[in-house]
Amino acid sequence: MGLEFRNQESGNGNLFFNVISFNLIWLTSCKTSYIIITNYNKDGIILKRFIKKQTPLYINVRNAILEALKSGELVQDGRLPSEDTLASTFSVSRPTIRSALQLLENDGLISKRHGSETVVNSICLNLRMRIDEAQGYWQLIENSGHKPGLLSVSLEPVQLKGSILKRMDLSEETPGYLLKKIYTADGSPVIFNKEYIPENQWYRIPKHEELGQDSVNIFDLSDLYFKQPISYSALEISSIVPTAEVEEAMNFSSDTSFVYLEELHYSAENEPVAFSKSVIRDSLIRVQVVRRRFT
Repeated sequence: MGLEFRNQESGNGNLFFNVISFNLIWLTSCKTSYIIITNYNKDGIILKRFIKKQTPLYINVRNAILEALKSGELVQDGRLPSEDTLASTFSVSRPTIRSALQLLENDGLISKRHGSETVVNSICLNLRMRIDEAQGYWQLIENSGHKPGLLSVSLEPVQLKGSILKRMDLSEETPGYLLKKIYTADGSPVIFNKEYIPENQWYRIPKHEELGQDSVNIFDLSDLYFKQPISYSALEISSIVPTAEVEEAMNFSSDTSFVYLEELHYSAENEPVAFSKSVIRDSLIRVQVVRRRFT
């Protein structure tokens, strides 16, 4: 699949084209996704990015089933079709379907009952602000029914030290980068976010103009610019008395209530790759978690 956008421009009486093309290639046989972004200008072709993303097939199937559940395409009287039917629908094997369903069950979205019957947990399916899912804050704000925005974004070199060293299992002060973001909901500041990334985790430092909506999310950022993308995160939730920095950044008084999140992000090799601190104004953004009972 390829998307191409053309912008015809004129400079010094000469007509030329600026073309940006996006190509997504999904190779089912090797379960690999490639994203290629190229920029064509009057001087030739400049390859901007080439990213290879290893995504297991069962995860792609899980995501496809989830989208079908949300649209109501697969649900029959609150139940999923049989594994055989699902395997035929998505043109994959039954073991792949079982693995995909296991992920959905772990997320609390479906439940196995009465042997082979699979019931859809519609209440969990309709929760839009789940903090236990790896979604960015832009999407979280959007899912809460507000218009998301970015008040400010900055990326600067820092020395990682103190408690951050301990959390990231680093033995000594380490050069790194601090990414600061202030998210808005309907124009009002709601999330103050700080990401600490060791210098050795980057394969390329993004330019300021590259830190737009599509890349400030730490998960997408890791796919685009980290040597090792984020595989999973450990999250701690607590309350906070706003510091002077938070009050100034969010433009609120000290009596405004906030939820404080700390996340340690790991690669597939269980290596810490980034550490996040987030302050959320919970009067506008309410985070949700599904707690599933395993019996």
